[in-house]
Amino acid sequence: MERVRRRLLSLGLVWYVSVLAFSQIFVFRGTIDDLELAELSSSGGDILFIDLVALVPFLLAAYGVNFNYIPAAFKAILGDRRLAIIYVTILAVAIFHTFYHRDIRSILYNVLLLITIPAFTLFWKRFSNEITSVFTALSVSLLCYLATVPLVFGAPHLRYYGLIHPNAYGGVALSAAACIVLSEKKWLWLGQLVALAGAISIDSRFAILGILLIAGAQHTISAVAIRSRAWGVRLRVGLLAVLALYFASDMYDIFAVSDLHRGLGSGISGRSDLWQAGTEYIREDPLGYGFKNSYSLTSGHNGWLNLALQFGLLPAIVIGSMFILQMLNMWNEFRAQHTNRHPGAHGTSQLEMNLLICFGALLAGGFFQPQMMNFRDSIGVLFLLIISRPDPPQKNVAHAGLRRRRMSYGVRRMSEPNPPLCNADIHASSASCSRVFRDIK
Repeated sequence: MERVRRRLLSLGLVWYVSVLAFSQIFVFRGTIDDLELAELSSSGGDILFIDLVALVPFLLAAYGVNFNYIPAAFKAILGDRRLAIIYVTILAVAIFHTFYHRDIRSILYNVLLLITIPAFTLFWKRFSNEITSVFTALSVSLLCYLATVPLVFGAPHLRYYGLIHPNAYGGVALSAAACIVLSEKKWLWLGQLVALAGAISIDSRFAILGILLIAGAQHTISAVAIRSRAWGVRLRVGLLAVLALYFASDMYDIFAVSDLHRGLGSGISGRSDLWQAGTEYIREDPLGYGFKNSYSLTSGHNGWLNLALQFGLLPAIVIGSMFILQMLNMWNEFRAQHTNRHPGAHGTSQLEMNLLICFGALLAGGFFQPQMMNFRDSIGVLFLLIISRPDPPQKNVAHAGLRRRRMSYGVRRMSEPNPPLCNADIHASSASCSRVFRDIK
């Protein structure tokens, strides 16, 4: 029965991410010529029905089938200082905006967010040791989506497959690359090339940057920290280098600073205007506009600005600082587990390294797209899944620095001369010696 419950929970998460991805094929049919460019950012809208169809089975699997783990999930949230601060901040902001803006749509999404985070924490409690199998299924599903979209719509027109926004397709490509790393399956590494090719096909700069960051950081840390010299690592690095050189001219145009011809998805010089507009909205109302109550133009095409626009300036600083703290905790955990020599430490350190790389790539991508605190696309779900993971307990980990201090203390004690015996010790030793001699006689 336990096995069935775990399987239903994993299938619920795979269903959640897959429906969010594949529903774009049916919702955003048509061509870019059917709509004006200014209408593209709001052509899909917030399709609440599809969000619920994707999310409700996962929530039923978490709170219905695995209901006996609900107290453990909330205990893990309250017992983790970083996660508790994030959850309490979101709860306080949701209550405030319920009476401040009184927007029904924002209230509903706030409730869904507060329900979804504990469900993800419950997922980590259930799959703490077998998480790679779930990410393997997610990788296969997202790669199937990346291959299906070009077959349905053909070549992209003005960076759009049908009416699918480039950031939406690029977000799936980046999510697929992250899930491949977290799956730790060597036979899936070719999927990173598929994800990179898909991101390049629609000139999705944040996805290209994130995928290259994931691949480069993974192989660099494997070669330096873990000292892996396997032929597979070298082959992957070589193929990624060849692919990057092949698309060098296209990537130069994608990352060009003066790339103004791409409209809202333009380069730095184009987005700087949007970022300035987003900062102006923050100045007008530093208390925020409510979760899921700010649109693409007001979000400044930047996830960090969107965080401040939705939750308010001060809560955004608190939540953002918790993101940075989580990265530091992951790095410390990776170093501590990597120096441990007990069985199973290598697998734990590998998971911490992969989570650190993927989370860093998602945070870096947040500067170029507004998909951070969001649960209606694959990259937003992956982001929420990572931040909902409780930090591992530090008491079970022998930190390298602590071990070095203990070793140096032991060497120092051994090098010290023996302390002189006190009078009580001398009398006790002489009395024991006299008893021994008496017995001999």
